[in-house]
Amino acid sequence: MFRPLPVYLGWRNVFAKTDNTFIAFISWVSIIGLMLGVAVLITVLSVMNGFERELKSKILGVIPQVTVKSSERMPDWQHLAQHIQAADHNIQAIAPFSHAQAMVSTPQGQMKSVLVTGIVPQYEKHVSIIDDLMIAGDFDALSQPKQHMVIGKTLAEQLKVKVGDRITVILPEGTRSSVCVVPHYFEFQIAGIFKLRPDAEQVMAYVPMATLNDVLNQPTGAQGLRFKLHDVFAAPQTATRASQAQAGLTAQNWTMTNGSMFRIIRMQKAMMALILAFIVVVAGFNLVSSLMMVVTDKKAEIAILKTVGATPRMIRQMFVVQGGLIALVGVSVGGALGVLTALNIGWLSGWLDTTFDLNLFANYYVTQLPAELHWLEVVGIMLVSALLAVLATLYPAHKAANILPAQALRSDA
Repeated sequence: MFRPLPVYLGWRNVFAKTDNTFIAFISWVSIIGLMLGVAVLITVLSVMNGFERELKSKILGVIPQVTVKSSERMPDWQHLAQHIQAADHNIQAIAPFSHAQAMVSTPQGQMKSVLVTGIVPQYEKHVSIIDDLMIAGDFDALSQPKQHMVIGKTLAEQLKVKVGDRITVILPEGTRSSVCVVPHYFEFQIAGIFKLRPDAEQVMAYVPMATLNDVLNQPTGAQGLRFKLHDVFAAPQTATRASQAQAGLTAQNWTMTNGSMFRIIRMQKAMMALILAFIVVVAGFNLVSSLMMVVTDKKAEIAILKTVGATPRMIRQMFVVQGGLIALVGVSVGGALGVLTALNIGWLSGWLDTTFDLNLFANYYVTQLPAELHWLEVVGIMLVSALLAVLATLYPAHKAANILPAQALRSDA
């Protein structure tokens, strides 16, 4: 089969054996450096993508993406919710809520301060993921206006209670006497336990909204509305529109409290990509060095090729092909290794954490390193790395093309 001379010679220079072991070593260092640079870039960016996805789903699945409150109770909150949702197509779902600070205690004497949230489960399921985080009991138990409560795993451990046990809820909004305010005491049964993150689990508790209104002696209705959005990064605009739906409404969105965290993650991702890109740049310099050594080592062969009719363009193409083949091998193997690592880093990190009892993820929203491959990023990394490697061959190729045959053969002799 016919092959152009530059392609054949470039292929031969890459895969043929050479007497100069140092040049061979440098060539392999270039390939391995390029391979590791691509693999590490793909893996790290995939992990950063995974963290962003997990934080978005876990944090924004629990905290409200947009919250609308009124200076007065919302007895007809359903009508208001329909009106707001119809005016903004970014709103995916709306759920009512009521809040109250309270103390919870057990007969054994354990006592903790919690934020009690009154909800309607059939609506709450559409705006949060608490139902998916249940590890015991039934979230739907809150559908009935009974004194049932769902609490976090950490709070349950601190109170030493389980599903079916009863705890006392102490509300500060009590009966006023001439001397002081006597708090109200109510007994609730633990209907379920969820697992999220220790700092959130120990302060969050859910009860039926109707029950919370009753114990607070409040009229029926909601204190506010919580939204789930299609585009979470458009939350400020949605909050502004929602606050204008009716007089007396105030709106907040998640970017006010947690927006900086996502900005930090994106900034870290950009910085990590920039730092790790230097691995590819160093591999490119190694490729320049190895090709310059090849040019020096094969100066006599280049002179002979020119003597028998090879043009400078053919010599230049030969070294570009050689560098391109090195780039192809390094980038292809590195890309495959990076994708394989990113796809398996989750179970590998989980296995290491469990096997060696490292407790790496004890205080985080995740139980293993998350990873999410963005194929455009993978293709972009591979293409840019290959382009840099090919560009690195231009200087050695230019030097080889300008070799003078007579001078090269004389010095070799």
